[in-house]
Amino acid sequence: MNSCTTSIKIWEDHSDKLKAFICSKVNGDDNCHDILHDLFLKIRENEERIKWIEQPASYVIKMAQNAIIDYYRSQKKTLQPLQSDYISDEEQLSEIQLADCCLLSFIKALPPLYSEALILTELEGFSQKHLAEKLNISYTGVKSRVQRARKMLKQAILDCCPYQFDKYGNIIGCCK
Repeated sequence: MNSCTTSIKIWEDHSDKLKAFICSKVNGDDNCHDILHDLFLKIRENEERIKWIEQPASYVIKMAQNAIIDYYRSQKKTLQPLQSDYISDEEQLSEIQLADCCLLSFIKALPPLYSEALILTELEGFSQKHLAEKLNISYTGVKSRVQRARKMLKQAILDCCPYQFDKYGNIIGCCK
């Protein structure tokens, strides 16, 4: 059997399975067909090697997996920040200090039980377990208190400043 016949035979035997496999891994028929075409060319290039392999189907599937990986690597885009988007370390530090100052005033406005729990766990680094021992209350009591304090803090901030959220609840902007 000559090499051209070998690659055509392999292609005829496996192309439908390869197409289904590739299309299940990439979006869009055009992308699927492009990868499939590239795979056919690779099979033709490697037919001398493939014809000596006992399990050519496994080898061809591995080639398809590698082609899919190559496709996704080629699609990966690197984002370069624009100069106007750059924030210096000093600006970033002053924004963090301003946020800390504002946040602390919100925390101090909470009822004393809750502000103490937040200050000790979030700002001073106490573990909730250590705080429970310090306050001589149960661990679950401290957990509940910290959780309620966080909810109260969030509500106080939202009442003060209208924010925009994404579908996951993350802040994406402030409506002024």
